[in-house]
Amino acid sequence: MRPVVHSIGGFLGAGKTTTIHRLMMQSDVRTGVVVNDFGALNIDEALIASRGGNVVGLTNGCVCCTIGDDLGGALARLCAVAPGLQRIFVETSGVSDPRKTAQIVALEATVTPGRVVTVVNAYDFPTVFKDNYLHDTLKRQIVRADYIMLSHVDVAPEPSYNKTLDALQALGVGCARIVLGGQEDETCFTLSTDSTFAGESEQSRVQGMFHCEEPGPTARQRPPFWQWHWGPDAEGDQFPMSQIQLEHWLASLPSEIVRVKGVVRLLGHNHYSVVHKVGQRHLFSTLDAPPFCGLVVIGRYPSVLARNMGQEFKNFIEKQARS
Repeated sequence: MRPVVHSIGGFLGAGKTTTIHRLMMQSDVRTGVVVNDFGALNIDEALIASRGGNVVGLTNGCVCCTIGDDLGGALARLCAVAPGLQRIFVETSGVSDPRKTAQIVALEATVTPGRVVTVVNAYDFPTVFKDNYLHDTLKRQIVRADYIMLSHVDVAPEPSYNKTLDALQALGVGCARIVLGGQEDETCFTLSTDSTFAGESEQSRVQGMFHCEEPGPTARQRPPFWQWHWGPDAEGDQFPMSQIQLEHWLASLPSEIVRVKGVVRLLGHNHYSVVHKVGQRHLFSTLDAPPFCGLVVIGRYPSVLARNMGQEFKNFIEKQARS
């Protein structure tokens, strides 16, 4: 039986990696993962591989926009390394359209196209969705999905949760297409040997499996997001940091920074820490020794820091060294 390939999308920090990890750990279904994220440093691959999944990482950009050949090769390598897989999750970039990834998957004869699921963070979606620079990206990810999986429902204030539901319904997403992450994970991913799934959304039927957008002037404009990375070859990539000073630095970053993630060593700790910053929130979690340390910073245009992020972080490292 050919493995069923599902595309998992969602904006930066929505919880795609956490969702995939949970699906792998809580199910008896043999699962493979193709991981990709925006930026030259593939942090997501490091995180998932360290949890024991079958991972093929793509590090040269947005999988659904630029590297159809590489995605096909990644699927082939994954099936060769782990024969007998029943399903594969493709984690798309946080700024991409997961439906385009599904269109590429549909061209592969060795796999069966599955569902397109977009993860939406119920905690901060109302705020992010109002941003003029991000609105179109989120709208495209949502309206072209088969299902919407709500994440962070357990910590989202009731007003944020209700506003998220209102926004989804305004985009034409009915209750039948909304599931709760952590409670209804498997609802979206019923295995089938047929490429047509029961409950396929009207939106996906209207768009069509091979729908594409006409290229226009916007295709030649500057992309809405920029990225900067530190490590593993950068100076000080194994330099232990003060958690307090790192928290202060993260809090000082301007609103144009939409995502920071990575792995660092912290002073006074015998383990590595995973760092996440989404909007104004940041958190640290423990990780066993990873293959390298590093950070990815993703910001949006117009930008003050796009050209100066390296110097900004160098100043932070030098301040650490003096203290």
